[in-house]
Amino acid sequence: WLGTQSGLDRFDPQTQLFQRYMEKQGLPNESVLGILNDNQGQLWLTTNSGLAKFDPRSEKFTAYDVTDGLQGNEFNTNAYFESRDGTMYIGGTNGFNAFDPGDIWPNTVPPPVVITQFEVFNEPQRIDLSGETPIRLSYQQDFITFEFAALDFRAPQKNRYAYKLEGFDKTWIQTEGRRYAAYTNLPGGEYRFHVKASNGDGVWNATGISIPVIVVPPIWETWWFRGFGIVLLGMLTALGFRWRLSTVHAQKADLEKQVAIRTAELQHQIEQREKAEEALAEKAAQEAVTLERTRLARDLHDAVTQTLFSASLIAEVLPDIWSMNQAEGWKRLDELRQLTRGALAEMRTLLMELRPSALTEIPLPDLLRQLCESLIGRARLPIQFRVEGSQKLPPDLQICLYRIAQEALNNIVKHAKATHAIVTLKLSEKVTLSIVDNGSGFDTARVSPDHLGLKIMCERAEALGAEFSIYSKPGEGTQIFISWTPPTQLILQASKETEKG
Repeated sequence: WLGTQSGLDRFDPQTQLFQRYMEKQGLPNESVLGILNDNQGQLWLTTNSGLAKFDPRSEKFTAYDVTDGLQGNEFNTNAYFESRDGTMYIGGTNGFNAFDPGDIWPNTVPPPVVITQFEVFNEPQRIDLSGETPIRLSYQQDFITFEFAALDFRAPQKNRYAYKLEGFDKTWIQTEGRRYAAYTNLPGGEYRFHVKASNGDGVWNATGISIPVIVVPPIWETWWFRGFGIVLLGMLTALGFRWRLSTVHAQKADLEKQVAIRTAELQHQIEQREKAEEALAEKAAQEAVTLERTRLARDLHDAVTQTLFSASLIAEVLPDIWSMNQAEGWKRLDELRQLTRGALAEMRTLLMELRPSALTEIPLPDLLRQLCESLIGRARLPIQFRVEGSQKLPPDLQICLYRIAQEALNNIVKHAKATHAIVTLKLSEKVTLSIVDNGSGFDTARVSPDHLGLKIMCERAEALGAEFSIYSKPGEGTQIFISWTPPTQLILQASKETEKG
């Protein structure tokens, strides 16, 4: 055992290890000036803050100071001695103490606890503090103080206290030397004040003493006042409801009268509007027919007439070309065949426009093939059409894909300056349509969505839950891709992913 300026050290010669005991382990001061060992194996340590007894078995310290009869709390280095009869001598700044360790025993008797005084607004009250009679207070007496004491006088300054106001405090409140407890603004109700104490050796009187406290609440916090308030509120609510109900009935009767008058006026206005709408609808239908006829005539002139005119020119010069160069004649003959087939495809397309139901009755591959042939004949642009798989598509999806392909191919003919195009339709668990050309392309970041019909194509795809994407760069052509997955397939795919998870 080694006393140092940083606590008590225990050195084990076998393990060559040190163990240190400091203030946080219970040592009163870490400057250990002397060590004496009594017959029971207890260590007595002199420090700069009193005498400490240390039990190596339990590793617990017991501190003694001037209140226990020491000459002072400060001792001197090397001022310690143990005689043959076991008496210990320890010297300090105010003399020395002599004692027999066997005569020093802890006080094991719990101290009695009493409440010595009760104050209201710092004024002592002459009342029974034995705990048998409750302390009765009004809600206006909102600052109270309890004073208490432990009746152990060996070292009263070492006595410790804990108090709790049951019904207000959730836990015990520990105090060092303070012997009072104060409370303010207690709500009305019943409480019980408990206090317990220990002597200087840490032996607690756990029972202590308790005294009931009753705080009379204000009238507005009493149960009968609250009950009366609830009843009054209920009556006012019922009266207000009846008044409101009568007001609503009167307003309802007046409203019904006004509604009847207004209904008659609206009925007359509706009849007049229906007549006007019928006249407008009839006029709009006539205008629509006129516009449709004009469009068909324009398309017939722009597409079919132009194609047939080109075919007639080739047919007129074909005999002369054939007589001069048969290879060129075969080439012109093949061109004439493409023009006539394109004209037929254009005519079929125009006939379908006259009969929109054909867009859902004819399979999508036939519609797209016919659309490609019409553009081949009209623009003399080689278009390669591919189909993989076969299945019947929902009418809305078929019309959507056809219109997107029609818009995209018209853009290729009008703007792309392409020499070749490929249209690919795949009909499987997932329906996909791709349209690729080798034209001039464009910068998608600089082209407005309204330009080239891109916004219309995208909205058509999104309306059916299909994915629409476009890739294009100047000089690299354009790629349009549409993908649609049936809802049942999406559900099956989600369930499979869930099972894997």
